This record gives sequence, structure tokens and C-alpha cells, in this order.
Amino acid sequence: MIAPYVGRYVRRETLVKMVVAGLALGGAVFGLANGVLEGSHGRPYLVGGLLALLFGSFHAMRALLEWRDPSRTKLGRDLARHGDLAIVTAEIERAVQDPATERFDGGAVLTPTWLVFEYGIGLAAVPWREVAWVYPRRTTYKVTSVRVAALEVLLVRTFEGRYSKKDALELTCRPSEMDAISAKIKSRAPGAVVGYEPDLAVAWEKGPRDAHELIRKRTGSAT
Repeated sequence: MIAPYVGRYVRRETLVKMVVAGLALGGAVFGLANGVLEGSHGRPYLVGGLLALLFGSFHAMRALLEWRDPSRTKLGRDLARHGDLAIVTAEIERAVQDPATERFDGGAVLTPTWLVFEYGIGLAAVPWREVAWVYPRRTTYKVTSVRVAALEVLLVRTFEGRYSKKDALELTCRPSEMDAISAKIKSRAPGAVVGYEPDLAVAWEKGPRDAHELIRKRTGSAT
């Protein structure tokens, strides 16, 4: 049994798959029905309907399995790396409720033991000991050369798990909160480098393992 806080996000992840499956199965019914009604001209509808049926059935089965066993979800798999899922989610629950935990408008939740990020229907959680490198990035969105939005993010890279390779966890935050969050991450993750460093970027592109070693040498953390 997983703790309620993480459980909400696991259920949301599964419900999204159920909605996708439902839409696909609805499309399958539409395509197959039109294929039958069109007779000899309905082959494209039949093919599309069959493909939608396979796609929808696959996701429906996957969603049902994940509903019964949360460890099958993406979030569940991520957290199961740290041990028994029930114990890990209970630990996160306690950490989120800790009086020392700080929340920020963009969804970052800095607990004494975990870096948690709430985004839309999703959740990411990384123990501080795994945080390797954190640095800011501004993404600007343009429409016909006119800037319409600028998004401030902190990219978080880790020693282990999903964010230890090419992908990074993106923490959205207000520009006014960027420095405060960076400073708090630095104090809670002593084994991490905070701030953009070109040589680390080059090392990470060559191979995360080399970058991990460089970070450990720079921070004096144990291998």
C-alpha cells in the first residue's frame, strides 16, 4: 500500500492512460463501423479501426495492470529503485509534511531529505544524495519572431536514475525565486555542483559517467 501523497499522482498517471485508451477504442468503433458501412470502399476505415483497437486495447490493459500494481507506473518504477515502494512513499509523505519543508510557486518542494517537484498531473522525487548538478536555463517561446513567453527553469541532473543520463529534471520557478531555490539546494545537497559550468556541460555530453566523476572530485564527495 503506497502513501496517499504519492498515490494521488500514481492514480493520475494511470487515469491518463485510461482516457487515452478510451479515446482510441472509441475511434476504433467509429472506424470499424464506417468500414462496414462503406463496403468495398471502407478498407482504410477498417485498417484504421483495427490499429486503433490494438492501440486502445494495449493501453487499457496496461492501465488496468498499473491500477492494480502501482510499481508498474513510471513514477512507481522510479521510486522503487530506492527500496520497497510502500516504505519509500511513506518516507516521502513524512518529508513533505515536515515543518522544515519549503514549497515554491512553480511546484518545487524542498524537504529535508528529498527534492520533490509537482508538475501538472505528475510528480518527481529525488533524494538529495543523488542530486549531482543544478543550473538555470531560460527558455523563450516566439511566434513569428515575437517573444510571447519566457520560462525560467532549473535543470537538475543526478548520479543515478532517469535524470543521470541525457534527460534532466526541469524545475519551473519564478525568476525571483531562482536564487533562493539554488541556494537552498546547495545547502541540502552538498555533493552537488550548483550553477552552470561549461566544462561540466562538455563532460556530460561526452558521457555522464565522466561528468559524475568530475563532480565528485570538485565537491569532495565519496564515490
